[in-house]
Amino acid sequence: MNTVPARDIDRARSAQRKAETLDYVREMLRELSMMTAAENEQFVTYLINMAYVATSDLIRTRFANLVSDRKEDHGT
Repeated sequence: MNTVPARDIDRARSAQRKAETLDYVREMLRELSMMTAAENEQFVTYLINMAYVATSDLIRTRFANLVSDRKEDHGT
């Protein structure tokens, strides 16, 4: 019988939780970007979009197998 060590299970759960948190943050950034763009706040929108891209890249490179595929283009 092959069992998985508890620390490996804890690491997997921690990675899943972090991936889900980053995915949530990315979605909130997308919404904030749309809100600031609607108010014509170009610089703030730019900064939010940079955070969105950084978060998306982090998810893609570290957690690609843990987060559902979503279209990342949000029209800004």
